[in-house]
Amino acid sequence: MPAEQRTTSGWDSAGAGRDGSAPAAAPGGPAGPASASRVPASSTPASSTPASPTPAGLAPADLTPSSAGRAGAAPGRATADRARTIMAGARHALLSLPTGCRRPGSPGERGWVGLVDDGGEPVLLARADSAPDRATGRGSMPARADVPGPDGERLVLTGTLTKVPGSVETVLADIHSAHPSALAVVPDDDPTSLVALRLTVTDVRLGVLPAGSRRVGEWAAVQDAEPIGLDTYALAEPDLIAAYAPELVIHLNQAHGDLLRAVAINAAPGTLDVAGAYVSALDRTGLTLWRVVPSGAEPVRVPFSAPLAEPRRLGAELRRLLGQAPGNPR
Repeated sequence: MPAEQRTTSGWDSAGAGRDGSAPAAAPGGPAGPASASRVPASSTPASSTPASPTPAGLAPADLTPSSAGRAGAAPGRATADRARTIMAGARHALLSLPTGCRRPGSPGERGWVGLVDDGGEPVLLARADSAPDRATGRGSMPARADVPGPDGERLVLTGTLTKVPGSVETVLADIHSAHPSALAVVPDDDPTSLVALRLTVTDVRLGVLPAGSRRVGEWAAVQDAEPIGLDTYALAEPDLIAAYAPELVIHLNQAHGDLLRAVAINAAPGTLDVAGAYVSALDRTGLTLWRVVPSGAEPVRVPFSAPLAEPRRLGAELRRLLGQAPGNPR
């Protein structure tokens, strides 16, 4: 199973991303020569996205939690779990800096940066000498990170941005050591060209699109994001299988075709003439495979022996399934 995940990094404030949409130069993630984000394209904001405040009008007030969405009961644990799952699976965020971050009286700045989850708080990867690097070189500052979810969600994290001392390699190694259940992170860019920035979160909000209303590339508007209590967010548990499913599915299909074919054969006893199989979906409870048989392609659901709590258990479960396949020792 893959022992790592890749994250995009950089900083783009000159392209189409100024209105909260994806930079035109890199529709799958932040602009930059080495971007190779595995975030599904459907989760990337596009020009149809409801616009956030533009950098020209971004003032400190835009980085302060508003009263929007406070009516009614606060979202519960399930919403917080969803927010943490989005955070765990995200590879980039739209970072907003306040007015005057470059020089007194200058407009605010906004751009895409790489993102690594550190127990619910984002560690952001930006290029050295970019606007975030220069701004935090003078000390901590208010900032906001908008994190896109796979189904058009918008996780809005507001807090204080500071530079993390040490090399990016050391910072990432420390995060992985603290959270061994998570996949290790490998930046797409040369780590020596990057700096790590920590956003100490003081406000959490999650916006979702109404069911059935989403257009391709759309994500929820900032003003529709509902607050989540910090304690509830801190105690929430991400679904790491759902968070890493896109990467795990890619890895299985690219590196374990023979294994999947054997599992697909075993999924329906009596059917040995299977030309191939690939994974179309993965969750805690099992795999959905498409297998190619003489009559065509057909879906097969392969349940796990028990729900998986973390990605490291996937390898053992697949070995168990492989052991049950015809011609394999049990």
